[in-house]
Amino acid sequence: EGSGGGTKLASGDFTLPQGLQQWYLEVPTKRRLVGLISFLLRELVKVPKALVFFSSSDSVDFHFDLLSAACWPGMERSKKEKPSGPRFGAKGEIKMSDSESEEEEDEEDETGRIFAGTQIFKLHGNLTADQRAGFIKEFRKAPKAIMLATDVAARGLDIPTVGWIVQYDPPTAVE
Repeated sequence: EGSGGGTKLASGDFTLPQGLQQWYLEVPTKRRLVGLISFLLRELVKVPKALVFFSSSDSVDFHFDLLSAACWPGMERSKKEKPSGPRFGAKGEIKMSDSESEEEEDEEDETGRIFAGTQIFKLHGNLTADQRAGFIKEFRKAPKAIMLATDVAARGLDIPTVGWIVQYDPPTAVE
């Protein structure tokens, strides 16, 4: 037994949390996206945050854009409305869409957005260190959030409020 009631591994350098549970679900390829969205919608009611791992930064960017803008059918937003979540300024600085700025006076309408009330963040190696640090900071502060990441976030992050960690893509190598 390690400190905190966890189980100490043979290597001695890591302790598993006592309440850790591992689950897996095999999903046909063409239903993976729907499965992910359904899972996140169901589980974010119970826990405030989820971390979803993807195999590449392109996949993270694709899913970030998709989940940030996804709307329920028949409730699409107008062209002037923008998805919520972090965006990059002209110099690469992070700008949250829910913050007030001189350029953006209109309050964003989340009507119809599938993940309304949930901030979505991304984290991968193609972002600058400042961008990654900013996203992590904002993710920690957010009351309800999803972090989409590559393995750049697999080690060293300690965010106690994360209720689910999802490995969306299978690992490419076993360590």
